[in-house]
Parts: sequence; C-alpha cells; structure tokens
Amino acid sequence: RHPAVNTAGRLSLSGLAGLLSLSSLVISNDTGPLHLARAVGVPTIGIYWIGNLINGGPLTVSRHRAHFSWRIHCPACGKSCIDTDCAHPDSFVSEVPVFEVMHSAFELLGSRLPEPAPLTETVF
Repeated sequence: RHPAVNTAGRLSLSGLAGLLSLSSLVISNDTGPLHLARAVGVPTIGIYWIGNLINGGPLTVSRHRAHFSWRIHCPACGKSCIDTDCAHPDSFVSEVPVFEVMHSAFELLGSRLPEPAPLTETVF
C-alpha cells in the first residue's frame, strides 16, 4: 500500500531494531537484520545455505521458519565450497522454492495461502 523506502546506510543499529520491531513478519536471507528481527521478537522466515543453517538457524519453529538449500558446489564452476570459497558471486540458495516460503509466511501470519487460479490458457 506504500512505496518501498530504501533505508540502507540511513539507520543506526537501534533505528533498524525499532523499524524491525514494527514488522508483522520479516523474510530475509541469512543476514544481520534477520537475526536482529528475531532478537526483537518478530516472526521470521530465514533463507539459508545448509552450512549456515546449522550455525545460525532458529532454535524453534513456533515463530520462526527456516528454508534452506543443500547446494555445496558453486553453480558457476562446480567447485565444492565446503572447505574453501571460490570467487563467483552466484547464489547458493536460489533453489529454495518460493511457494514454500509463501506457505510459511501465510502460516506465521495466521492466514491461508490463496488457491492458485486455474489455468485457462497455455501461453508460450
């Protein structure tokens, strides 16, 4: 209902905590703001790479959900990134299904996920 406002670099840490505390739900990749939202009591959905989920995922699922990717090889070069990093910026979590994240969001917000509209025409 309102246009997005870019607050990057414009809020202090306490300002960000205050802004997040006003949220009904925070959906984010595994970043500081996700953990800060959880710390101020906001329900969260985190999108994690499996290695980071083990170290930084939520401890409970009552108000927090974790979606994750099992990808351990770089999508660009195929190198295993368990022990070392490669220089490619490709996402390791792009395979996390949007529908599953949406389902968790509606669940945490106490709503039902709308039924998809029936397909009436195939467009190529």
